[in-house]
Order: sequence, then C-alpha cells, then structure tokens
Amino acid sequence: MRPESWLTIAGLGTWIVSSLVTLAEIARGEMAWAQAGPWLLAFAAFGAAFSLIGLARRKTRAVSLVLLAAQGAAALTMVALARDTLCAALLVVVASQTPSYFRTAGAAAWTAVQTALLAIVIG
Repeated sequence: MRPESWLTIAGLGTWIVSSLVTLAEIARGEMAWAQAGPWLLAFAAFGAAFSLIGLARRKTRAVSLVLLAAQGAAALTMVALARDTLCAALLVVVASQTPSYFRTAGAAAWTAVQTALLAIVIG
C-alpha cells in the first residue's frame, strides 16, 4: 500500500473518530435538529471533500484548493455547532495536506489562518 493511501485512511479515521461523540448525541436525540442538521451537512461535506481530494486522479490546483477550503469550512462549522471541540482535530488533517499545494510559507499561512478562525469559533 502506498504511503498516500495510509494517510487517506488516517484522515478518514480522524474524521470518524473525532465525530463519534456528536454523532452519538444526535442518535440519542440530545442535539436539537436545528443544530444537528447543519452539523450533519458539514460532517458529510468534510467527508466528501476529503475523499474527492484524495481519490480524484486528475484535478487542477484550483479544484484542490476549493476542496481544501471546503474541508476547513466544514471542520470549523462542526466545531461551532458541537458541544465538544473534538472535531477541531480535522483542522490538523487539513493542515497536513497544505504542503501538497503550497510552499512552506503558504502552508504555514493557511494553518495560521485556520487556527485564528478556530480561536474565534471557540472563543
């Protein structure tokens, strides 16, 4: 198995494991639908964007950046709507992909911006 495949498996695992608490709350009816519905949409959006960026063989850099931004936005939405901040681990998954699309300074800037946005969301 290629290293990229293992990283994709790790990212998908992080997506699922970091969401288990909130998924269980939704299943038990402990989260109002007005909050659970958007959270589930963000959950699905992250999974779709992550899968597409990892599985699509031919994609432009622009498409990849849109998928990366979609992952970040979905992760921040999940954190904003959940009672816990476990989904913030998804931002690590996003940050780990940035070196594929940016030089070091660009990857660091992307990570800094999403970290600042996380601080605002949980602040």
